[in-house]
Amino acid sequence: MNERSDREGIVARPRRPLLGLAASFVLGMAAAPVLPDAHWPVLAGVAAVLLAAAAPLRRRLIGLLPLFGAALVCGTLHGALARPGVAPCNLLNAMERDAEYLRLAGRIVDAPVRTAALRGGEEWRFTMDADALNRTGEDWRRTRGRLRVRIAATPGLPEPRYGDRIALAGSVRRAAGPDGALRMTAVPASFQRRSPGGTAVRHTALAFRSQAARSLGMGIEEHYPRETAIVRALTLGMREHIPEDTRENFLLTGTMHIFAISGLHVGIVAAFGLALLRALGVPRRWQAAGLAPLLVLYVAATGLASSAVRAAVMALAYTAAPMFGRRPDIRSAFALAAIAILVADAGQIRDVGFLYSFVVVGGLLGYGPALTAPIRRGLAADHWAPAPPPRLVRWTRSAAGAVALLAAASLAAWLASAPLQAHFANRVAPSALLGNLLAVPSAFLIVLTGGLSLVLNAISASAAEVLNHANRVFASELADLMAGIAALPGAHWNVTAPSGPLLLLLYAAPAGLFALRGRPRRVLAAATATVVLAAAVQYRLDRRIRVHALSEDFGSAVLIEGPSVATVLADAGPRHRISMLISYLRARGINRIEALILTRADADAVGGATEIARRFAVTRVYIPAATSARSSVFTAVAGELRARGIPIEPLGRGDRRMLPDGAEIEAFHPDPAVRYS
Repeated sequence: MNERSDREGIVARPRRPLLGLAASFVLGMAAAPVLPDAHWPVLAGVAAVLLAAAAPLRRRLIGLLPLFGAALVCGTLHGALARPGVAPCNLLNAMERDAEYLRLAGRIVDAPVRTAALRGGEEWRFTMDADALNRTGEDWRRTRGRLRVRIAATPGLPEPRYGDRIALAGSVRRAAGPDGALRMTAVPASFQRRSPGGTAVRHTALAFRSQAARSLGMGIEEHYPRETAIVRALTLGMREHIPEDTRENFLLTGTMHIFAISGLHVGIVAAFGLALLRALGVPRRWQAAGLAPLLVLYVAATGLASSAVRAAVMALAYTAAPMFGRRPDIRSAFALAAIAILVADAGQIRDVGFLYSFVVVGGLLGYGPALTAPIRRGLAADHWAPAPPPRLVRWTRSAAGAVALLAAASLAAWLASAPLQAHFANRVAPSALLGNLLAVPSAFLIVLTGGLSLVLNAISASAAEVLNHANRVFASELADLMAGIAALPGAHWNVTAPSGPLLLLLYAAPAGLFALRGRPRRVLAAATATVVLAAAVQYRLDRRIRVHALSEDFGSAVLIEGPSVATVLADAGPRHRISMLISYLRARGINRIEALILTRADADAVGGATEIARRFAVTRVYIPAATSARSSVFTAVAGELRARGIPIEPLGRGDRRMLPDGAEIEAFHPDPAVRYS
């Protein structure tokens, strides 16, 4: 292992223990939220003892065990002290109900975004760190908490800006997302701007991002808003203005991750920078020093997005190894970046973007070599051949090999991300295998062209505009490809979120099958197949019928479902509540609705029916067989449903219909012979 590089004098030492340290530290942080409060001195003492035990054994393999134990305990201590709700003044503890009307003061910590509102019009969305709380009839008191705020963009509302200290009032919901942030719907009349603030670095970065966004839109923004939004999202991470139908196509194909500024984007910039440095003759040892300013500029152009910072840290950890006399090792850089980021900000362990970034990279590092090894062996040159093959054969083989390697990487990324997508988004998208195969090269072209446009804009605006038009073509093709893939049968389906043990199995089984050999692999494969078969049999034998009477937040709908019964939905709720109902149905793993029953003709019952039909496979719609005139809302909804080819059948008293599973629908009202007002 102590091998010396011929050219650079780089000593390669065993660096893989960093993986064990990172895994132990992350495992400890993940376990912190379920531990009881207090006893921090005990944890600190245990960590000190384990470190002391590892010190004299640091040069032996056995010394790693107490070292890993110390990392585990340190991760637990670090995560427990940083988790939301530990401090008595935390907003989570200060709230008396799950949803409460509060007046809060705090500071805006990101760039506010103006976007379309669910109920029509526009609204501002931003993140606020609250530091003061006031209830009606009480004085202001200190608090601490992070909220996702949305507030209608009324004509008299001052424009919210990053760094502003503000006060506002509205409904705060305790139901936190995966990142631990509460949700607040604020009243526009309560908004007050008290003082400016924020860091100068972040202000500069956001101004730089705004200038870069204007540059990427030159010549195309007015006539091609969809393509401009895609280019800005891929290059700068500004996803707010992507049209809803386009966003849905990327979600359904499992390729929405390409819009998060992460390893893919930073890797493109880093590869371009390293190629330029090599062309200039910069020694390998000092390439990291030349690459760092380029990455800093790119991260600043994204507004210091946390995902971009994470990827830049990992890239610099990898390229800086020769500066310290070490051979670059992507796995060690991956582990070092994880430890550094979590030590700096423990809250990242609850960030979905952080989990996706590191799980996908971990999948590429873990599954990738096993999947690509047979391909590389097949592409290896035949040294015993009497003569090299013709040039066309070599080119064809090289192109086929590149596609095969990209397909293997897509499969590795999908195996790593699919369980997380099922857990957080209640969706599994096999189409991601094909989607990533097409989206990743397209994203590479768009990011590279966008970067060149930003560079050339400082020299020639006309040249930058030409590149923007080229990017517009790339973005249009990418959006059309994802729309086509999303429309394929079986491209995606909704699933219930896997439980903790099942999630562990979904990661442990593939990892073991790739890592083990011989009899252990066969035993693991047999055990996994047994568990999957037992779960499938149990699911098929489950005869329970579940009835969900949903609240007003979900449109007052009623859902009837079960493993062996047809899915029936009574009423679709109003249109402005449809996102809540769709999320609930997805969380239940609903993909097909055999019967959509619209019990009345007003907007509160039928307003969301067209969105339900668009997101789920609706077999048939039943409506009351009344002879009175229908409302204009109902007439419009019925027309859209018929345009989709969905049969609409009126039912009156005494009518019965059979569902595919043998269940029967019987109508008791209205009487078709009576004319209702």
